Amino acid sequence: GGGGGSNNTTFYTLYGHLDARCLRRWRVGDTVARGHPLARIGAPPRNGDWPPHVHFQIMTDILDGIDKGEFPGVCRPSQFFTVFRELVPDANLIVNIDRIAFDRAAARGACAAPPVDDTAAILAERRRTMSSTLSISYMPRGAIRFHRGRQQYLFDAFGNSYLDCVNNVAHVGHQCSTVVKAAVQQFAVLNTNTRYLYPQLPHLTTMLCGELSSSMGGSSSSSSSSGG
Repeated sequence: GGGGGSNNTTFYTLYGHLDARCLRRWRVGDTVARGHPLARIGAPPRNGDWPPHVHFQIMTDILDGIDKGEFPGVCRPSQFFTVFRELVPDANLIVNIDRIAFDRAAARGACAAPPVDDTAAILAERRRTMSSTLSISYMPRGAIRFHRGRQQYLFDAFGNSYLDCVNNVAHVGHQCSTVVKAAVQQFAVLNTNTRYLYPQLPHLTTMLCGELSSSMGGSSSSSSSSGG
């Protein structure tokens, strides 16, 4: 990438996964005119065996990579919040993609929007509004702020996956389409507790008794703090 900016602000840009042959046409110090083709997207295996795409990144400082033409394109989440957030601004400041595209990607299960570390704020609000008798997993080492669930995994805002062996929903999987569909249909009709009379509850217990043991004649329902 090259340097640029206005108001005495210098920044650098990184373009990754390109066709390496495009490097032959450029030298350090060259000026690229607006609208002039800069490079071509690389195809596997020339681009590192990735699906064809461009990795675009802005840096305010490229540290010791200024003489090598290198700068990390990825980092650990802990490094992002302690170091790289100040060095790598949001690339959408230049790309200017409509934010609705990020929302749609998130709805598909992809965390496309730049991650935001709101763990401390959520933790403070929880402590202010909820009883301290309700524990939080992985404390005091550090709570994990989960973003979504899929099948047997939970995911944080960076897409890191965690095998969920705690929640009862893991028995059928997060976002199980069968369970979600059945729940939506039932919620639209009736959603109440065991103190009222309706046919769905005894029907469910009859099914459970038949699945668990032929000698089981009844059951007792209770709420689980882990299952919601």
